[in-house]
Amino acid sequence: MNKGDTVVVKIGGDVLSNNTTIMEDMVDLSHRGERLLVVHGGGGIVTEWLRRLNISTSLINGERVTDEETLEVVVAVLCGWVNKRLVSMLNWLWHERWGEEGRVVGISGIDGIIKGKPKDSQKGFTGEVVEVRPQLIYSLLDLGYLPIIAPGGVDEKMILNINGDSTAGAIAYALKGQKLIFLTDAPGVLDKQGKIVPELSPQMVERLISEGVIVEGMIPKLRAGIHALKSTSVVRIIDGRTPHALIQEMEGKEGGTTIFR
Repeated sequence: MNKGDTVVVKIGGDVLSNNTTIMEDMVDLSHRGERLLVVHGGGGIVTEWLRRLNISTSLINGERVTDEETLEVVVAVLCGWVNKRLVSMLNWLWHERWGEEGRVVGISGIDGIIKGKPKDSQKGFTGEVVEVRPQLIYSLLDLGYLPIIAPGGVDEKMILNINGDSTAGAIAYALKGQKLIFLTDAPGVLDKQGKIVPELSPQMVERLISEGVIVEGMIPKLRAGIHALKSTSVVRIIDGRTPHALIQEMEGKEGGTTIFR
C-alpha cells in the first residue's frame, strides 16, 4: 500500500451526533489496513458554546467570522472537546470490537500541519490554507494509526480558524490521495427541484453557486473538493446519516454526488 492509497474523510459534528455506525466504519476500515484519516468539523457545537458564553457569532458563505474571543472558543471546542471526545470514543470502540488497544490519535491543523494566512479583514482570525506539511500524517498512517484531525492552522504570528471542509480539501490535495469523501447531512448536492445531482464539474459548481442553488455550508465543501481534484482521484459528497455510509461508499455503492475534473 502506497501513499496514494490514502482516503480522506470529512465529517461534520451533526453527522457524528446522528450516526454512530460511522464510527464503527472508521474503526473497521482502519483495522483492516485502509490508509484512512478523518477531518472533523463541529461548527454547531462551537455555536452552542458561543451562545452559552453570550458571544455573538455570524457566518459568511459558510465560514465563521472570528474575532479573538471567538477564536479562543473555536480552538477549545474543536481541538479540545470535540477532537478528544471523538478519539476516546473511537479507541473504546476499537477495543470493544477487536479486543485490542485502539490505534486512534487526535491532532489538529495547528500542530505544524497547516500553514495559513488571514482570509480578509472582514473575517478577523478566519484563515485560509497556504501550505500543508504532511510529514506527521504520513508517519501516523505508516505506523497504522487512524489520525483524527481538527481544523485550523497557524501563520507566523497567530492561530487561525480555518474551515473544516477547506482543511480536508487541502490535506487531500497535499497527500495526492485516492479519494476525498464528504459525509454530510444531505443526500448529495441538490438541484432547484430538490433532486440529487449525480455529477458536477467545477464549471457547473460555480454556475449553481451564482444561481443561488448551492448555498451556505455546501459552498466550501464543493470548492474544497475542486481544489483536491488537482491531485486526488475522486471527490464524493454523500449522505452521512445513512447507516454504514462510509463502508458502503468504500464498497462502491451508488448515490450522492461525484465531482469530476
